[in-house]
Amino acid sequence: MFVCQPSESIGPSVLDISSSLLASSIRAFHPAQEVTLIACVPRISGEVGAVSPLVQQLFSELAVHLVEIDSPFGEEYLIGNKLTAIGVKSRSDKILFLDSDMLCLSRINLGLFSRHDVLVKPADFNTYGASEAQWKCIYQKFNLSLPIERVFTTVDQQYIPPYFNAGAVAVAQGSEFSQAWLNVAKVIDDDVSITDKRPWLDQIALPVAMSQLGMQAFLLGESYNYPAHVRALTSRSLPVLCHYHWPHIIREESVLLACLQKLARQYEPLRTLLRSADNWQNLLIGLSVKQAKQRPFFRVKKTMSTIEPVPDSRHWLITGMPRSGTSLLCNLLHKVDNVVVVNEPAEVFPALETDDVGRSLGLMFRQLRSKITQGELIENKIDEQGNVIEDTRHNDVRRKYLPEVTSSDFILAIKNPLAMMARLPQLTRDFDASPIVVNIRHPYDTILSWTASFDHLKEVDFTRFPFGGDRDPFVSEWQKEQLTRIRRADCSITRRALLWRYFAQLIWFQRHKVNIVRYEDLTREPARIMAELLRDFSDFSAPARIGDGVVFQSKHEKLSEHERHIVGNVCRDVAMLFGYDL
Repeated sequence: MFVCQPSESIGPSVLDISSSLLASSIRAFHPAQEVTLIACVPRISGEVGAVSPLVQQLFSELAVHLVEIDSPFGEEYLIGNKLTAIGVKSRSDKILFLDSDMLCLSRINLGLFSRHDVLVKPADFNTYGASEAQWKCIYQKFNLSLPIERVFTTVDQQYIPPYFNAGAVAVAQGSEFSQAWLNVAKVIDDDVSITDKRPWLDQIALPVAMSQLGMQAFLLGESYNYPAHVRALTSRSLPVLCHYHWPHIIREESVLLACLQKLARQYEPLRTLLRSADNWQNLLIGLSVKQAKQRPFFRVKKTMSTIEPVPDSRHWLITGMPRSGTSLLCNLLHKVDNVVVVNEPAEVFPALETDDVGRSLGLMFRQLRSKITQGELIENKIDEQGNVIEDTRHNDVRRKYLPEVTSSDFILAIKNPLAMMARLPQLTRDFDASPIVVNIRHPYDTILSWTASFDHLKEVDFTRFPFGGDRDPFVSEWQKEQLTRIRRADCSITRRALLWRYFAQLIWFQRHKVNIVRYEDLTREPARIMAELLRDFSDFSAPARIGDGVVFQSKHEKLSEHERHIVGNVCRDVAMLFGYDL
């Protein structure tokens, strides 16, 4: 069950299109004899908008029943239409209301919904943000006590009183539930002492109505209401119901785009609807030879169940000690067909300003991949010939360009040494299915390069690090201890040596989860290193003479004997773990 909101103007409304997509995707897995689909058309100001002939044609083909409903809050709060929609009479034992901006990607476990009185998913975020005292006041208005149960919001993991995403709600007695939900919402809406309730009114009223009816919620996981607007899909398991919210999310997610394009091929009325709306028509690129100017990459097979996202193994992270050859590594990888390496993208910094790096970087990968496959320019630190800049100390220019790729499952790598090193424990935690390449270099050469390159490395000045200093809230207690020791060291050469030791220990602790590349091996045997990194990717191979012209350089002698003595005493035991003699 879902709402279909007709447009008052010429052309389809957002809900015309999204509800048509939702119905089409459900029918791909559930025939009419198994699941009844009901589209609820609201009466606003006593009148029902005309459902467009295209939508009527599609709904007839999909066996979707059109039912008129009241709009309890009118045009001021159209979200409230779901409160009456869920009460529409049906012959089914269970009513599952879905927001229209969702797509079904696999079969719904109907048995799960038949065994419980009410099923909901906790909210993605604590959007209402009420204190427990505020929640108590709301419940008291209905002579109810605040439930002792608490739920975790699924994205930001806040532990709060029951608060649910109302985009997917399943109940046994829809009529009774609808009336209770609506009555509670109207009381809350009319109460001026309860502030900041819209647009969250439906979600505020939902747990109160459940409590009023004595219903205990069965909590659904994200698979039945996946927040694709804030979390990228992964190749581990596709959700059943994906809540995409806006068309541009479909454009960014290859699975959702493939799903839409398959449905558009199958249903001509849906295809016409999509082509008639500005925000949707660009999703159809690739459906005809005339439109496929750039890259019709999305592999849509015969059945919906075979649509899969790009494997997580096609998303690489490259980091390491600053000045350890990470840019050289990027330059070499970038020369491999269907490998795109983005060198120090500016977007990485806000993405790492959180402990939830898997979600933030996952979205970053999704957006970059979407731009590339859609033929949009991206920014990268490349030279005029399109090669990734080998040494950003001498050339630190970002240019816009379009990478050359020939398939949608190309390898996309993001590189950053300093910022990603600060988050290495979180990266290995959240990207356990993605290759993480970490560079290291002999302490003498690394420290010499720091001295001759950037001031923040020369002085080990944490105030000029992007983050990762001892006052960073997301580093571990061990990291804070090491970083505090570095900051308090009086001698600059000692600070550099302690910083090298700290980075090396971070790498060593994660050695079983990352691919370690020594600068010395990369510059002496670049072809071998490239082959090792690509050994699990049979469809990728480095050019035969990759790395020609790369020269190994060591300038140990430029450190004074006194400096080598200090560095040796600080770094020797950890350096030996990586095969370095000091």
